[in-house]
Parts: sequence; C-alpha cells; structure tokens
Amino acid sequence: MNIIESLIRKAKGMLEDAPTPTLTQSVRTNSFDRWDLDDVAAASSAMQDASHNLAQDVDYADELVKDVHAMFFKTEPHLEVGEEMKATHRPNREIVEQLLSMPEVQSLRDLSVGDAVNAAIASTTVAGPVMETAKRVREATKAAEDAAAQAEREAQEAADALDALLQTAENAQSPVEKEMAGAALQTAMDQFARKQVEMQARQGEQQQAGQQAMKAGAQQMRKAAAGAADEIGEGEAMAASFGTDPGTLQKMSAQERIDLAKKLKGNRLKDFMKIIGQFKAVQKAESRKRVTSASTEIHGITLSDNLERLTVGEYLNFASDELETLFWLRFTEKALVTYDVRGKENMGQGPVICVVDESGSMGAADVAGGTREAWSKALSLAMLEQARGRKRDFVYIGFSSHGQTHRIEFPYGESTLDKVLEMTEHFYGGGTHYEQPLNEALEYIKEKYESDPQRQERPDIVFISDDEYGGLSDEFMKRYTALKEKASIKTYGIALGCSAGGAMAQVCDDTREITSMVSSDPRALGDMFRSI
Repeated sequence: MNIIESLIRKAKGMLEDAPTPTLTQSVRTNSFDRWDLDDVAAASSAMQDASHNLAQDVDYADELVKDVHAMFFKTEPHLEVGEEMKATHRPNREIVEQLLSMPEVQSLRDLSVGDAVNAAIASTTVAGPVMETAKRVREATKAAEDAAAQAEREAQEAADALDALLQTAENAQSPVEKEMAGAALQTAMDQFARKQVEMQARQGEQQQAGQQAMKAGAQQMRKAAAGAADEIGEGEAMAASFGTDPGTLQKMSAQERIDLAKKLKGNRLKDFMKIIGQFKAVQKAESRKRVTSASTEIHGITLSDNLERLTVGEYLNFASDELETLFWLRFTEKALVTYDVRGKENMGQGPVICVVDESGSMGAADVAGGTREAWSKALSLAMLEQARGRKRDFVYIGFSSHGQTHRIEFPYGESTLDKVLEMTEHFYGGGTHYEQPLNEALEYIKEKYESDPQRQERPDIVFISDDEYGGLSDEFMKRYTALKEKASIKTYGIALGCSAGGAMAQVCDDTREITSMVSSDPRALGDMFRSI
C-alpha cells in the first residue's frame, strides 16, 4: 500500500469515527412511544403550559418537557450520547440524567412507566423545579455552550474540507497530483483532529458547568418527585375506592384521564380519606359479622356429609347396630340425607337515604379533629359502600335553607367517580330547614312503593345534622309519621357537634352522637352499621 492510499484510508476512518452532533432529544423514543406520548401531550393543558412557561426563560423548552415525559414513560430510558447532541440541547440531557439518579424519581417511575397519562402528571408536577434548574444550567453554561457550539461548527467545517480533499486525493492520477493531494489531505486531517479535540474540550467544560449548576436545584426536584408520587398514588386510591378501578382507568382516553386527575387534585375527597377509612373499616367488619352470625332457615333436603344437619331418619340409622356400618359408608360418599340450611340474612333491603345537613354551621371544625361536614360526607360515603355491597339503592339528599335540596341517586349502590365527587364537593353553606329534605326522602320512598305495591323491603333514612333547627310543624309530623308507619321506615339520626335531641329526636327512631361513636364508645359505631 503506497502513502496516498494509506492517507485516504486513515482520513475515511477519522470521518467515520467522528461524532456528528445533530440530536435534539435526550431520551431515545420510537414511533410507538411517540404515538402515546404525543397524544397525551396534545390533551394535557398542563404540559402545554409547562412548555410555554419554560420557553419564556429557556431555549429548547419543548424538547426538555418531551424528554422528561419520555423519561417517566419508558421502561428503560436510553439517553443519547452527549457528543452526538447539539451543544444547545446538551443541558437537557444533563437534567434528565440527574433526575434518573434520584431515588424519588425512580419510585415515581414505578407509577408512571408504560402509562403516558401518569407520566404526564409526573412530568408536570416536577416541571417547576426542573424549570428553575434549567434556568440555572442555561445561565451557568451560556458561555461554555456558545464556545461548544462554535467548536462544533469549526469541527464540521474541518470535516467538510477533509471530505472534499479526500475525493480529490482519490481522483488524483499523476504522481505530482497524488503528492500534492496527499500533502493537502495530511494538513486537513491534522486540522480536523485539532478541531475534534477542541470540540470535545468545550463540550466537557459545558457539561461540568451544567453539573455544578444542577446541584442547587437537585433538592427541589427530589421533593417535587416525591410529591408527584403521593399525588398519583392518592388519586388512584381515591378512584379505586369510589367507582373507578385500574382497569377502567386504562380504558379511558388520555383526555378523560387527565380531566379525572384534575378533578381529584382539586377535590376535597382526599381531605375526608382518613375519616372515610375509619368508617369503612368498621362497616366492612360489621358486614362480615352480619353474614357469619346470620339466622338460618331450612330450604329442603340434600345429600352431604354434614353431621350437624342430619335428618331424624339418619339419626335412627346411626343408632341402629344393623345400619351403622351402612351409615358410615354413605358418610364417606357424602350421601347422608341432611337438611339444606341457608342463611336468613336481611341483605338486599330497601333504599338507604342519607339526608345531610349542608348549612354554614356544618363547616365548624369541632368534631374529633375534623369539620362537621367532613364527618357527614365520610359517613355518607361509608353508607354508600355498604349499600353497594348489599345492592341497595342509595340516595344522597343535601339540604340547607328553604328551597335548597340537592339529590344524587345511586341505583343498587353503584357509584361512578363523577357522582361521588359531586356528593363530596356539594355544599350550600346557608341556613337550616328540615321539612323539605325529609319530605323529599318520603316522596322518593312513596314513589318506590306506589310503583310496586307488593314491595316488602324496609327503607332506612340516615339523617345527619348539627340539629340547629327550631321545630317541626304538626302537619308535617302527622304526614311524616303516617308514611313512616306505612312503609316501615326506620330513621337514624346522627348528631354532629351537638346533643342528639331537639328536632332530630322528633323525626328519628334512633339517635346517636358522632363523638361518642368514634371516641367514648367505638362499639356504637359498629352497632349503627349493623342496624342499617
């Protein structure tokens, strides 16, 4: 191999090995990823706002938001090689790499990987501190970035010159042409090598400046990531508890999921979760007891090996010396004649109607560390859960001043998250008027029984109030009592922040004070759920 051929081969190798900084996205994605990610990004106003706000202070903000979104979405985020990225976009990579090193971000990714919507929620939740960090990085790396960008341009110019001289050398024919082309090619190769070294040095300076700037924002980004994990986990827990299971979430469109996340984030349901948990735990325990201790009823005869349910004839066979062996043979074959006994449970009764005070005084925070309203809504939600388990209709009637009633119906106790959010969010904050909501409850029951005269199920009314009402008219009480007796209605009164007397005692068969149920005598709470 002569000298010119050796130079040509070496020049080709240098051009092939040299990185070409053209990439603008730090996290590698494919067309399938972008299908999901772009769909969610288009539907998420929060992501659009994050890009817009970041763009006012930082260049290439849209690419950074997309990188963070993809980082939370991808199972194994693959970061592009820094040298292959444009100098202008390399700080984005440094931020994503820093995020991936944080344990809080890895915990958050457990909730977001493969779920573009949760990834969007995660990315927008950390957008604030990421924005501040990006601004610091841009300011700290501006000089180094400009130098790196200039070095990249000069390196590219040297590459273009080397490529042109390479073609000239390959086309050289005479010895003189080859000698001149070889000398020029060697000079271009030396220039190209110097520019590559300079470019790498400037890139290293830019990276170092960015890493120093990021240390100041690392703590804020970690805190935001932990908060985002709590937000997503809390939202999914609320959705699962009150009408939306994970499978349903996955079937929702991106816009529906995002709208749901907004509702949950701004809803007061999460403020009631601790109280709701107390009620639900008691309610479920009492439901199990109720089934276990149910009275029994004989429905017929069956064949089995149950010695506790033997018929009289089988007892005689067992007592007979001649038939005892045959008795035990049929026992092994589960062929003894026994009674078919089933639980006689009162589940599947009439509707449960929660009539709940939404007057201004219910906002008082004087009940076991919570507001009266919070306890009333938590109790209503627990009653809804119980009604759903027993396939009983559930009705919520919120009331305040005269003319203010708000009714939400849950047939067979089946709840959707929209209805649950409506129930928890609704609050009049006015005065107190008992007669209209109770009349509405009675009319609801009357309609049920008039449409089905043979109906035998007993309705329950749960009346929840702080009992600040003067009194009920004789006319109302006469009508109320008559329908109660006709439909065998049982009415339970729950007093919040007051004694269970006054007008509440007039309309209720059984009155309780919430304070005594949750603190003084917790057994009373279980007794209430057991009774309804």
